[in-house]
Amino acid sequence: MLEILGRERNLNVARNFLFSIEKRSNGAVKLEDRFFNSLIRSFGQAGLFEQSMKLFQTMKGYCMKQEIDEALVMVKEMTSRGLKLNKITYNTLIKGLCEARKLDKIKDILEGIIGDGEFSPDTCTFNTLIHAHCCAGNLGEAFTVFEKMKNLQVPADSATYSVLLCSLCQRGDYDRAEMLFDELSEKEVLLSSSGSKPLAAAYNPMFQHLCEHGKTKKAERVFRQLMKRGTQDPPSYKLMIMGHCKEGAYESGYELLTWMLRQNFIPDIEIYDSLIDGFLQKDRPLLAKETLEKC
Repeated sequence: MLEILGRERNLNVARNFLFSIEKRSNGAVKLEDRFFNSLIRSFGQAGLFEQSMKLFQTMKGYCMKQEIDEALVMVKEMTSRGLKLNKITYNTLIKGLCEARKLDKIKDILEGIIGDGEFSPDTCTFNTLIHAHCCAGNLGEAFTVFEKMKNLQVPADSATYSVLLCSLCQRGDYDRAEMLFDELSEKEVLLSSSGSKPLAAAYNPMFQHLCEHGKTKKAERVFRQLMKRGTQDPPSYKLMIMGHCKEGAYESGYELLTWMLRQNFIPDIEIYDSLIDGFLQKDRPLLAKETLEKC
């Protein structure tokens, strides 16, 4: 029916029919990509590329289901007719290409849109690319994209740094990870209200490494930034507290225990034992008693 209406150029009727399919069939027939594809082609063949683009954006999961080749053809046809695509369309297409592991095609698209000056990739665009390269094990390519991001003065956010840090930690490249961590701390990226909200768990691998190697204060600077954003979790607190205990800074650990309890997180017995034993060893029985009373 959609193809017949499309050939007859009854496109508005076809579009209304498309969105009534589920209702007309009482849910027996679900909307599928092929239904959208048929109508998108019909709009394109009629030269109605703006309507075609709107339908392209409306179709949930079009690129997510890796209908990539047809999407690329449609975008090429739209741009050849002078139709300017917006940021949402490009980011949707790039995300689909990433999920389809067609990263080679993205380079051409980015070079084209950067070159014509009509659209600048944003933080979301670059984060999608960096994440895709990291998942594919192409950490070198991920950092190439990261440098390109800097050159274009596109701000990196928490998601940018967290995926790179996690990938470096997984590879055991802690020296490079620590340099990136220092950059994150100095720029106070986590305090920015723009971009994605940071997740404490994403930084725990780096916290663990630093706390195990006598660098708990460095780890805590970033942890405090997470605290200001209202983003913490029990494992993060434990890593910080145990790190301070290992370095003999029991008072600092006790302070974080107090904050942990205020967040209604429940410390485990290892945290209490480490603090109490440490205070007793340092002849601080009063603090040991106060810690015990918090159990």
